[in-house]
Amino acid sequence: MKTEYDFSHAVGNPYAQRLHRQITLNLDADVWAYFQQQAELASIPCQDYLNWCLADCAERRQTPALSAK
Repeated sequence: MKTEYDFSHAVGNPYAQRLHRQITLNLDADVWAYFQQQAELASIPCQDYLNWCLADCAERRQTPALSAK
């Protein structure tokens, strides 16, 4: 192993902005079941499907219609 390394020509990670962040999210059972069903129809993991749905809403700057239950 070298005692010193030259990083003057190093290139940054081009994927650093695309890293995932692990979070805990509490969802109603019927909401989770809906997304699981949709993910199965799309043949992708549910977390990926939910992430794509949320990313699509964020990209379009959509605000959901909120109503009190």
